[in-house]
Amino acid sequence: MKRLLAIVLPLCLLASLCACAAQETELSDPVSFYFLRADVSYSEAGEVFTPVEVSATGHTGDIAYLLGEYLALEPGEGVKSPFPAQLQLLSLEIGEEGVSITVSDELAACTGIARSLACACLTLTAAELTELDTVTIRTPGSEQAEAIEITMSLSSLELSDKAIAQEDSE
Repeated sequence: MKRLLAIVLPLCLLASLCACAAQETELSDPVSFYFLRADVSYSEAGEVFTPVEVSATGHTGDIAYLLGEYLALEPGEGVKSPFPAQLQLLSLEIGEEGVSITVSDELAACTGIARSLACACLTLTAAELTELDTVTIRTPGSEQAEAIEITMSLSSLELSDKAIAQEDSE
């Protein structure tokens, strides 16, 4: 009986620790989704991105669902979505090193600054939801669209124009 208790007690303790860890991964409601400010002036200092609070009721533990909703969301007044129409979340992997997101090929149709801003918004949102710093965004590629892979991290995500800042200080 003592041996059984010696086996069962540690298992119960481990199960309760796992339950506590699972509760810690629940997100608070509302969650923040990042979009572009509609009134941004690239010639003036200011934030390009702005968080929009969205209710996550019933889905605080389902990050894939929340990201899927984020990509399809029409933001309110004063903000605009950087994502092309019909962009969909295909897969989400969360690991110790970061987040890996595969989205549909519509993202590959974006080029230059439009793609960078879309990936930056997605990185800010995914990092907020997962509390991880690094986000890799991929598209599968097809005959009509190239496959892309972009990795961004919060520690290196800085969008500023040094030339404008220097002109203003002169």
